[in-house]
Amino acid sequence: MKKKRGLYNTINFIAVIIVIYFLLVENKEKISINVPYFLYAIIPFICIHILRILRQYIIFIDNKMKLHKLTKAYLKSSLINTIVPFKIGELFKIYLYGYEMDNYKKSIIGVIIDKFFDAVILLLIFITIEIFYQKPLSFITILLLIFVGLIIIIYVSFENTYNFLNKFLIKNKNSETCIKCLKILEELKIIFSDIKNMIKDRIILILILTSMSWAFEIWFVSIISKVINNNSSFIDFINYMNNSFIGTPNILSKYYILITLIIFIAFIISYAVGKLFKES
Repeated sequence: MKKKRGLYNTINFIAVIIVIYFLLVENKEKISINVPYFLYAIIPFICIHILRILRQYIIFIDNKMKLHKLTKAYLKSSLINTIVPFKIGELFKIYLYGYEMDNYKKSIIGVIIDKFFDAVILLLIFITIEIFYQKPLSFITILLLIFVGLIIIIYVSFENTYNFLNKFLIKNKNSETCIKCLKILEELKIIFSDIKNMIKDRIILILILTSMSWAFEIWFVSIISKVINNNSSFIDFINYMNNSFIGTPNILSKYYILITLIIFIAFIISYAVGKLFKES
């Protein structure tokens, strides 16, 4: 237990160093803060993350993960995701959720499910915008198409593929290789069963929460866009998402980072104060 806690603290410390590095070294350009718009932007920002925390909680609800622990893990990983390119924070999120649940396999599955629903709604938004504005498919749209397409194909075809391979391998189970493949196949069936259990009877609710979170994110981007150039369009949103993914800093992403830091610090302070009162 001490070794596990020590590793947890070490990884969290490394995450803090990464955040400090990207804030102080990679992002040197300063931004001017329009205080009224900045405060206004906090409203949709908070709504975005409340909805995403609730969505993740609903996915993990059968694993009895406490909401305050999930919130703490989510905010830590979101801070990394906001600052470090290519969504590396998702790996940190998997580790944090797995640590809290003591089940890293279900953590991986839960995060993939979460990202799948995010990708589905975001893909619908992007394709609609790009068709309306007669723009070519953006880099992130192509990535989302590949990701969503692969997940759907694997999920839809798994049971038939499993039945076929299972029958074939059982007929040739005298082979040592076939026995190993049967074990892998059974493990994949357990994973598939976990996926089904995590989304059973809650797909519509997850889709609603996801759609609402992206609606608030579009609102957030429109507020910040008005601060920058007194103009706002859905193209700004696509550019913002592309920049966020590949880690190219711009003013929009810098506002997002700043608000993320403020909310994260506020949560840590309130969490620490609450813990002190509980202990006393």
